[in-house]
Amino acid sequence: MKFTVNDLPNIRDILVLDGGLWNELSMRVSFDIAQDPLWTAKALQLAPQAVFDTHMAYLKAGADIIETCTFQATTTGFTKHLNLHPDKGEELIKEAVAIARNALNEFDKSGLAVNGRNVLIAGSIGPYGAYLCDKSEYHGNYMYEVSQEDLVNLHLPRARCLIEAGVDLLLIETMPSVKEVEILLELIKKYYPYAKIFVSFSVRVPEKVGNPIQTGFGDDISCIHDLIQKFSQVIGFGINCCSPRIVTQFLESSTLVAAEASYDISKLKRLVYPNSGQWDNCKYGSGNNIPSIESDVKQWILSGANVIGGCCQLGASDISKIRSVVDEYNKVALVE
Repeated sequence: MKFTVNDLPNIRDILVLDGGLWNELSMRVSFDIAQDPLWTAKALQLAPQAVFDTHMAYLKAGADIIETCTFQATTTGFTKHLNLHPDKGEELIKEAVAIARNALNEFDKSGLAVNGRNVLIAGSIGPYGAYLCDKSEYHGNYMYEVSQEDLVNLHLPRARCLIEAGVDLLLIETMPSVKEVEILLELIKKYYPYAKIFVSFSVRVPEKVGNPIQTGFGDDISCIHDLIQKFSQVIGFGINCCSPRIVTQFLESSTLVAAEASYDISKLKRLVYPNSGQWDNCKYGSGNNIPSIESDVKQWILSGANVIGGCCQLGASDISKIRSVVDEYNKVALVE
């Protein structure tokens, strides 16, 4: 199926997003990503071939959308941790897009793309908490102290570099705070009104079954809906790096909130790309009895998800399994 980012609102097929960069990239680099303040972004300088190979792994697994290695890539962070001039930091961010594009071109030449499938490149933009590298992307408490100027100075150079380097869309992800997203969306609207955007939030695990899901910072789902209605550039929204067990609850709550507010979300993509379930609210679980994620995929589709992928601890083999479930669903939906 051939499509561009402008076609996304009208595409009926369920699309597959790639998986976590961390776990796949960790198998291909010599440094400890988890212990580095730049996380995967350090590989842009030290191991660009490993980044390329990771993109290829996800392309071969069947991803319709791959993300650039820029979740934690900021000019501020590169200056602080690599002593790079901001201009050099911007070059690294643009190089991340080039690496993804080169991998996609190589994949296209390989003849491995099934049924003429094409792939979009999403420019990953992580929250301010990712720059802090203290896991605060899961609770957003930095929003009590950080200024709007701080947020602008961190986010604008990366957004500019990603757009100018030619990503198909931006993916603003793992965001704990609706306010931070609003500031970023206002920036993009001001300087790049033509850019298309997905937005994804980190969420709190409800303390009791049935309690409402909130963003990491405590914003209600209704606040997410109110926000995206204000920005026509947003063509998809959802949650990521959460436990698979709360995805269905989020989707059903989102549907209900939209209906109550008379918001039409039929043209919006709804993204879900959880982690394996071993990582909830900044804490590792035991890792025992974690079901395979593909067992949940069909239910997520029935609950309204139409872009599905993986985050931390979910790699290329998991994306391949998701691809199989999605292909089977798309085949049936086509007949109907």
